Amino acid sequence: MAVWEYNPQPAKSVGALRKQLQISHATAELVVRAGFDCPDSAREFLHPRLSRISCPFEIPNLQKAAERICQALDHGQRIVICGDYDVDGVTSTALLVDFLKQFGNYAKFIVPLRLEEGYGLTRKTAERAMDCGEKADLFIALDCGTNSVDEAAFIQSQGCDLIIVDHHQSKQKLPEGVLLVNPHVEGNGSDSDFCTVGLVFKLTHGILKLKRDQKDPTAFNITLRDYLDIVSMGTIADLVPLTRENRIFTRIGLKALSNTKRKGLGSLMRVSGMNAQHGVKPVDVSFKLGPRINASGRLADASLAVELLLSDDSAFCMETSLKLDSFNRERQEIERSIVEEAKRQVERTQADKSGLVVFGKNWHPGVVGIVASRLSRDYDRPCIVLGKEGDLAKGSGRSVEGVNLVQ
Repeated sequence: MAVWEYNPQPAKSVGALRKQLQISHATAELVVRAGFDCPDSAREFLHPRLSRISCPFEIPNLQKAAERICQALDHGQRIVICGDYDVDGVTSTALLVDFLKQFGNYAKFIVPLRLEEGYGLTRKTAERAMDCGEKADLFIALDCGTNSVDEAAFIQSQGCDLIIVDHHQSKQKLPEGVLLVNPHVEGNGSDSDFCTVGLVFKLTHGILKLKRDQKDPTAFNITLRDYLDIVSMGTIADLVPLTRENRIFTRIGLKALSNTKRKGLGSLMRVSGMNAQHGVKPVDVSFKLGPRINASGRLADASLAVELLLSDDSAFCMETSLKLDSFNRERQEIERSIVEEAKRQVERTQADKSGLVVFGKNWHPGVVGIVASRLSRDYDRPCIVLGKEGDLAKGSGRSVEGVNLVQ
């Protein structure tokens, strides 16, 4: 039986917050428990303001990336964007494509096809992205590419500059000349809580600063706050800590999401059974919007989800939202079947093991990651779930606190 222990916080700190911020005792105690025991920091935590975000150029290489994109905008260069197929990648891609369009640059975008091309920036994905008729001048990889050394070299060999905006850990060094915006690799850790859509928001902020310095009239008509609806979605769905600037993005972004002008999001919320008039909460993103966007990448083509976020066509938005809902229902059925079979394997042969490895030759590769998360949580053990891909077993792993599957 679980035993709950109550450890009261210092009465002096709690009392000071109650008095100065005019909040309840319970709220004051929770805020102190979260580490905000002085009125100023507690006020910032309770009432996040967009004006408090830091200069984007504090992130290593971000200013260089912004300058290269401004160069492409100024000279009408062709830009290709490749974003990952999860919610973070989809929202990152939609944000940057829409932002660049405001300056008259209609960037081509692609999303990796999970079943045909695999995960991340693979050679097949890079070749498809570069095969766009007219030569690309600038390739921007979002939420992928940090470890795509050979693919980066291939893109450069085509006479194309490469910018990678990502938040995954690095295993090897990229070729010289690649602009990598990744606080985990280039930074000191202070900005490492961002997911990719947060970094892309910072990148657009940097571009906007440079364009306003150029007195570009378009830059003065763009309001970055308008993008926080999709920034909040990617941030919540990617499970990064909702602290510091991430908290600002999500707090303001959820309010924007409740009143979004994006027809695609409006359609998806209706199909998901949401009533935005009652406000959108993190749980709505995690269990309603996020899974439907993810399902397109797991079972079909995540570019559908990007197109949904970009479209102003009401009929297309409703039709696409219904497709994503159908994909999600199919994903749920596949997941349920695999979980049941995997648990039978565990109970039969691995009940006493400290780590779990399960395999099914017909298990869908787009769902094994979710199953691994489910098993790891249910059994409180590290878990690897494998399916068959050609002559290989390929899958995904999830772990528990204290056990690193990579290191």
